[in-house]
Amino acid sequence: GSLAAADLLASYRVGGVIAEIKGSVGPWAQHHNAERMELCASVERVWGNTAQLTPMAPLLQDVVRKFARASSRTALLFRNDMLSDFASYVLRNDPDIGDQIDSRIEKNMLLFLDKESLNDLAKLPTPERNQIKTLICVAPTRSQILSLLARPWLPESLIVLADSDTLASAARDAARLLAYSQLSVIHK
Repeated sequence: GSLAAADLLASYRVGGVIAEIKGSVGPWAQHHNAERMELCASVERVWGNTAQLTPMAPLLQDVVRKFARASSRTALLFRNDMLSDFASYVLRNDPDIGDQIDSRIEKNMLLFLDKESLNDLAKLPTPERNQIKTLICVAPTRSQILSLLARPWLPESLIVLADSDTLASAARDAARLLAYSQLSVIHK
């Protein structure tokens, strides 16, 4: 879970390289010490803010924050289990909402899902399944959006966090599918 996500990011960690640069005693390092230390500090600052480098991370945090105290169950759907585990890890370690997120996860009120675990939810008895009032779909592809909308069961509220191009493409695809009379059952 969280360990796998952390392990994947290990190859991108800059700590070892920065330590090597800081420990350098060559002529350039000696003559340009201030610039070298400023460069190292900048790289460390960027690495420290990696969770904020894409618009999806702060968007996800803002949306999840709104559900941190919800009385109903909320599910977050990711493309795969590694992203699900990583998001769980990052949100649990958020200084503002981490404790609330951790508590909701432990109480099974906040679910982190991939496609397979969403399929498992659909098999739950109706009363239990209907306790989940909101599904937040994070960064899906347009085909994943269409597949999601074609499912026989979805919670009352569906929130899709995606870029505008993906949403526009999925909307065009859905509009084209509406033209087929065989799919009229979906119109209802």
